[in-house]
Amino acid sequence: MQTLTIEALTPDTAFALREALSRFRAELHVTEDGRSYVKVTLGQSDLEIVEVLNAIEDYVTQRATGPAR
Repeated sequence: MQTLTIEALTPDTAFALREALSRFRAELHVTEDGRSYVKVTLGQSDLEIVEVLNAIEDYVTQRATGPAR
């Protein structure tokens, strides 16, 4: 299986992104040094990958706090 890992700027944005991806296999991870990541396990379906990417785009667009890194 493939995974997609997204580094969030803050723990709050990581939590919000994880919520935006809740219909997928998304997990929130926080490192000891405080960095936050959302890790999404992707299935083999191209459709699922596109849906995950669309959900990320929707989240970034709707949060209205500027571009994502």
